[in-house]
Amino acid sequence: MDYRLFSHQLKELRKDKNLTQDQLGKLIGVSKVSISNYENGIQKPTIENLVLLSKVLDCTINYLLGLEYNNLVDLKKDERIFKSIKRNETIYQYILEDPRNRIKEIEEHIKNIDNR
Repeated sequence: MDYRLFSHQLKELRKDKNLTQDQLGKLIGVSKVSISNYENGIQKPTIENLVLLSKVLDCTINYLLGLEYNNLVDLKKDERIFKSIKRNETIYQYILEDPRNRIKEIEEHIKNIDNR
C-alpha cells in the first residue's frame, strides 16, 4: 500500500472542506499533530479513524486510500486535458456540478468505448 496517495488525498479533501488540521482532528477525536502526521506520511490512522475520516470528508475509504480514481493522478499530469475541458463551458459546468460522480461517469464511458 502506497500511503503517499492517502496523505495527498487526505490533505486535498481536508482543504476542499475548508477545514484546518485542528478542526479535522477535533471532528475525529485526534490531535492536530496526528492529522499533520497523516498528511506527511509519518503516521497511519487506525481503521476506526480511517472510517471517521471518510465520513467527515464525505468520501469512500478506497478514495481516501487512493485506490479509486488512481488514473486521476496521471490525468492531473496532463494539463492539456484540463485546459481543453475548461475551454468547453458545457463540459466544465457539468463536471463542476458533482465532480466525484461526474468523473466516475466519464470513466465508465471511457471503459465502454475501450470495450467496443
